[in-house]
Amino acid sequence: MRRPGIWWIGLAAATGLWLALIHFEAPKLESGLAARADAVLREKLGGSATVFAQGRDLRVAGLIFDQSARAGALAALRALPGAGRVEDDLKPPPPLSPYAWRAARNGADLVLGGATPTPAARAALVEAARKAAPGARIVDDMIYASGAPPDFVVRAAALLPALAHLRHGEARLRDGAATLAGEAANEAEYRAVASAAAGLPVKLDVPPPGAPRPETTADSGVKTLPPSQSAVTRPAAPPMSALAPKAAEDCNAALARMARATPVQFENAARLTPASKAPLKALAAAAKACPSATLAISGLSDSASERGDDLSWRRAEAVAAFLLAEGVEPQSLHISGPGEGRPAEGGEGRIDIQAR
Repeated sequence: MRRPGIWWIGLAAATGLWLALIHFEAPKLESGLAARADAVLREKLGGSATVFAQGRDLRVAGLIFDQSARAGALAALRALPGAGRVEDDLKPPPPLSPYAWRAARNGADLVLGGATPTPAARAALVEAARKAAPGARIVDDMIYASGAPPDFVVRAAALLPALAHLRHGEARLRDGAATLAGEAANEAEYRAVASAAAGLPVKLDVPPPGAPRPETTADSGVKTLPPSQSAVTRPAAPPMSALAPKAAEDCNAALARMARATPVQFENAARLTPASKAPLKALAAAAKACPSATLAISGLSDSASERGDDLSWRRAEAVAAFLLAEGVEPQSLHISGPGEGRPAEGGEGRIDIQAR
């Protein structure tokens, strides 16, 4: 005769085993999910965001620079095996007005501070600082903020070669207005700074060695220089190219043809695809061989909206940042983002590069 209630013993044993598995295996499963989610996030967004796991639920927090990349990252996280709810706590960089950036030279240190708009812009400025001051220790104290003026990366990078000639000095960019101040240790240093700054839209406050420094007036506190020292005389800029005029013209024409034929594509809206980097490397090498030419980079988008215009700028800045990292001089680049643009032949174009 069957004993009533005996099945409860088996059920209790199975329940106990299930609870034990949850107790001991849940942390491992949670840790594994967090590791997979972190790998996805780094692939989609780089290092600007962090993922937190609580059980099967995920929370993503940090900065987002690209709304298309945001959507792709969240979709990839939701598709992870074992993932539950995905909470989106990503935020764009805060706006900054006026938009201020600075670089300070203090002996062996070159400190980059103030605001930068994107990771690509940040990397380009750090690389430009290394190139301008090879022996200096580069300190990156920049923060992310939105609202950068057009040509921000190019304008900021252009100040670094002049600053690098000083042992102590500071370059500032404030809503596109540039200043460079400091003290030259000797006549050679002064002339090197003035030559590097020649042709740049920058207010230069580097007096010749031995010149009196600005004095503060008792009534206004405004620093003024004597009339004889109120302006710095810059020596003539060195020639942009040693090529003969006909050779320079031929070089520029060849660069223009190459620029028009350079295919540039993007993934995650404004990130260069791996296939685009080899043609851009070749274009950078050609641009360095034609120093009298300027590469005009225009970002194209699929929309005339404000978001499309922002995307245009970020695409143009991504190309400019890559070319700067390849050694193209900042003065040889001009970027713009016209918003809605015509796609290149084939319908997939996202950038327009012209040499002039």
